[in-house]
Amino acid sequence: MKPKVGLIIQARLSSKRYPNKILVDLFGKTVLEHVVERCYEAKLVNKIVIAAPYQLGVCLNEELFIGSEDDVLDRYYKCAKHYGFDVICRITGDCPLIDPYEIDRCVERLLKRDTHYVTNRPGVQDGFDVEVFTFQSLKVAWEREIPDEHVTTWIKTNIDYNPILLESEKLSLDTSEDLQRIKDYVRRQANTYNRGHWQLCSELSTTYSSLQ
Repeated sequence: MKPKVGLIIQARLSSKRYPNKILVDLFGKTVLEHVVERCYEAKLVNKIVIAAPYQLGVCLNEELFIGSEDDVLDRYYKCAKHYGFDVICRITGDCPLIDPYEIDRCVERLLKRDTHYVTNRPGVQDGFDVEVFTFQSLKVAWEREIPDEHVTTWIKTNIDYNPILLESEKLSLDTSEDLQRIKDYVRRQANTYNRGHWQLCSELSTTYSSLQ
């Protein structure tokens, strides 16, 4: 039986540096809506859930799981248990340009079953970071009864779990294999952005230029 892969987007409104940031309008949609749409482009995810400490005041089709505000580890564990996830992908609600390919890349690596934790950091830019881990490791971390606002602090430092940090893709051209990888990258980006994100990037560029 294939493991059930759940993507949990953590969200809250009480950011100290930028309150309500996930509800900020970003070219006609909230930041959170952009995050959700991008996550749906991932091919290896079975279900997407938003995990928050309260109602967010925005209507989305995704299910909302209410959990602890400060102990995000507890929120993730109870959400994953409720939905019966075997593998959990952690995404934060303030990354509107999250790359669905990076989600699939991390999930695919974890499904090789020789590790309990995979991330693409620090190989990618902040805002593209993905964490994927097993429910088993999440359960053990939760049973330690040590609150963790970052969820995976203990998991990713546990050598028994063989944590894996993926390197960024090589996109310089040295071999024929590199050429194929570059072609795949270009096709992937075209397919991903054809749902309006090229327009988003274009508008961002235009806005930036007008400020110069």
